[in-house]
Amino acid sequence: MMFQHMIEANNLPFDEYLDNPEQDIEFIKELMTGVKGPQVKIREDKVFLYEIVVNRMSGLDVNRIDSTMRDSVVLGKRILHWRKILNKIRVKVCPDGKKHICANEEDLDKYNGLFADRHALFKELYFERKNRIVATMINQIFIKCGKAEFIKGPDGNRLSLIDAIKTMDTYCRINDSIIGIIRETVADTEVEKLIQFLRSSKLFIPIGYVKNCQLAGGAQQLKEEIAAYEDGLSEDDIIVDVAESGYEGATSESMYYISSDGTVKQWTTEWVSSIKCIIYCSPK
Repeated sequence: MMFQHMIEANNLPFDEYLDNPEQDIEFIKELMTGVKGPQVKIREDKVFLYEIVVNRMSGLDVNRIDSTMRDSVVLGKRILHWRKILNKIRVKVCPDGKKHICANEEDLDKYNGLFADRHALFKELYFERKNRIVATMINQIFIKCGKAEFIKGPDGNRLSLIDAIKTMDTYCRINDSIIGIIRETVADTEVEKLIQFLRSSKLFIPIGYVKNCQLAGGAQQLKEEIAAYEDGLSEDDIIVDVAESGYEGATSESMYYISSDGTVKQWTTEWVSSIKCIIYCSPK
């Protein structure tokens, strides 16, 4: 985990700041992942802290606020005045008998605006046609690299891309130059062809999409069935990109808020999660 790597690499003196460093560090790790582990039993009065970084109930957390605000600048969208909102956040005992982070009722429209901006980002930026195709091509390059060992690890040995991202020291040194490194070191004709397509803007060709693909074999079965009905196309010519919306695995979000009369109330919104499979054909 990156947090543990930062502690070890920088020799951070937590003993000077924490009463119980070992326990407190584990608690911080749980807060960062949003997964309530053994520490939650020790700190029942602080359980609301799990909602700060990864809020699995409302989805409103510092991670989502930060990424949405950062990427909204790209599209020239409004910026959430988060300082004003956070100053009104309170921790209250809610109807479920537990402490939760509660918003102020008068700020609910601002939160709705944040989620609307996030939805727009998926539609106008993350799923923008050319951006999505380029991202898919880069992903295919990484996949086709497979187990090729071309990245120098901390001990001097060569690692595959899969192993390199598991070692935080090596992961920190991976940047935009990775495509150039792959081009120079990985001897694979398919990889070379994809990189050449990418450099010459000869992009994958979208040929269709399927909403909520229910095939038992998933994307692979979809490729096989398309190839079987299309002359001149092999499975290797077909690329299936599973386009997720960021809300997979959740069917509702809920949040407690402080109403104008001072009581704690709750709003809940529900939806049907959908996944779209975008189908591309590799250029010749």
